[in-house]
Amino acid sequence: MRRKKYRLWQSCMIMLLLIQSLKGNPLDLKAIYSEQISIETNKALEQIAQDYEEITEVITIGYSTTKQTEIKALKLGKGEKSILINGTHHGREALTTVLILNQISYLAEAYVAKQTINGQDVRTVLNTVSIWFVPLVNPDGATIALSTRPEWKANGRGVDLNRNYPTLYATIATKPTPGPSGYAGIEAFSELETQALRDLCKVQEFEAAIAYHSAGEVIYWWYYQTGELYKHSLVIGRMLSHATQYSLVPISQSRGGRGFTDWFIQSLKKPSFTLEVGKNANGKRLSLMEYDQIWKANKEIPFLLAKEMITLNSHEWQVTINEAQIKGKTIFGRGVVPVKGICQALNLNYSYMPEQKQISLTDGNNILSFKQGEKIALYNEEPLEIVVPAHIQEGEMYLPLKNILELFSM
Repeated sequence: MRRKKYRLWQSCMIMLLLIQSLKGNPLDLKAIYSEQISIETNKALEQIAQDYEEITEVITIGYSTTKQTEIKALKLGKGEKSILINGTHHGREALTTVLILNQISYLAEAYVAKQTINGQDVRTVLNTVSIWFVPLVNPDGATIALSTRPEWKANGRGVDLNRNYPTLYATIATKPTPGPSGYAGIEAFSELETQALRDLCKVQEFEAAIAYHSAGEVIYWWYYQTGELYKHSLVIGRMLSHATQYSLVPISQSRGGRGFTDWFIQSLKKPSFTLEVGKNANGKRLSLMEYDQIWKANKEIPFLLAKEMITLNSHEWQVTINEAQIKGKTIFGRGVVPVKGICQALNLNYSYMPEQKQISLTDGNNILSFKQGEKIALYNEEPLEIVVPAHIQEGEMYLPLKNILELFSM
């Protein structure tokens, strides 16, 4: 009787934690974290894409090796540059799929509602850097772990996907035959799942990536990178550590190789990070009891990474127009200039509507209007796609120089 009461209390606590963490969230995350995970995940992605069709795109990037299950990716935002968030390379770590689906829903709603996160306008960031999500890299392995084999990490035919990437200097031990974990496959990229992620990375040319794993509450960030790549990786790693309160893994413990993060750093020459969520799972999947804490630590991580990439790729810049020197900046090589400077140089008038966060420039005949964070401006009331969203920094509105010069420069 006492054991039955304890089980009832435990079930009630799980539901209470889920309700608390998912207020306003339409996703049934408990249903997703089940042996139906591949069906529920793809259904959730399609539903999010339908609900937020203006700012999302869903594609099938490949299929699982054993069951030919679709592996889907969702793009959120309108930025020309992109970052990648992926989860569940390991079957028993499928709570990371739940986390990523929740992140997508949270950020999509924040975009539509024109919210800010940590004082940063969500639309400005996601219209500069889009986020691609692959919540379920290993659908067959996750199904096995959530149905019959809770210790299962590999894909459907016993290949550990996070040992299936080619890297130099790899030291991590592997197993000689297929099984629940540790077998690297007959060769690098032998599995359809890792091929799908590899091909997506090469097509999209991501600026950075995060691979979610469990468990341990640590962050892997280094794999033999040097110079600027090392500096940027450390800056971002410290930011992620501060946001999550997870520890950065020392370099001396980061020499394993054969994983996605190691391959991304070494092959694509961009920052990549493995975030291990949750406590020690003792070789099995995490309990939903841990989800509330995981969510609180990680819900804003994709957005913060996108924002950090903008910061690291923004530089002071000076341009001369009609003999006037204007101090602006470049963002991913795109020039933006302050309103006052460009209007003085081109002899334009401007007006600002603070409630709408809209600024309009005119030469007396034509009007060009920008809204903060938007990728579409209005030129004489006609929509015009712009290269970089207008944004406010330290009380000054910055505008994309290219579009202004094309329309107003003689």
